[in-house]
Amino acid sequence: MGNLILFFIITTVIECFLALILFFKIPHKKTLLVVISANLLTNPLANYLILLNTQYFHNPLTNIYTLELVVVVVEAFIISKYLHIKTIKALLASILMNTVSFFVGYIAFIIISSLISIVSKSFQGLSY
Repeated sequence: MGNLILFFIITTVIECFLALILFFKIPHKKTLLVVISANLLTNPLANYLILLNTQYFHNPLTNIYTLELVVVVVEAFIISKYLHIKTIKALLASILMNTVSFFVGYIAFIIISSLISIVSKSFQGLSY
């Protein structure tokens, strides 16, 4: 659960940062509110479904890519509707934001998993 919150925060910070750059003409508070709201809607559900996919399906990456595509479209719709941006621009922005946050989150996952593995191995031989 703690990792999911960490990944939500990482994703949201990255996407907010990119949104502020991409939509610099729109008031920052409005941009941040829309991006955070979109992430509150899509991220927890997506992470839960990814967790289920990795536990129950033989090819979870296909399901993850499909799920990420749905997230991109939903977030693009939200951005377009509430920031009053053309759909194609919102879609391109959503693709960029989600691609960057996906890969940064994936790298963070690998690093955290490796650290946990290293720490747990170092405590295996200890007895109390």
